[in-house]
Amino acid sequence: NLLVDALREAALNGSNHPIDDGIARGNDALTLLENRATYTLFIHEL
Repeated sequence: NLLVDALREAALNGSNHPIDDGIARGNDALTLLENRATYTLFIHEL
């Protein structure tokens, strides 16, 4: 699933890259999760 892969990549990048880059990528993942439709889809795919 593309969404799950994107969130997983964002989480991994957040822990493996310099702080500035990690925060930016982490915020992208949080933005996806804050969208209710996206969040529901994400939970469904887990």
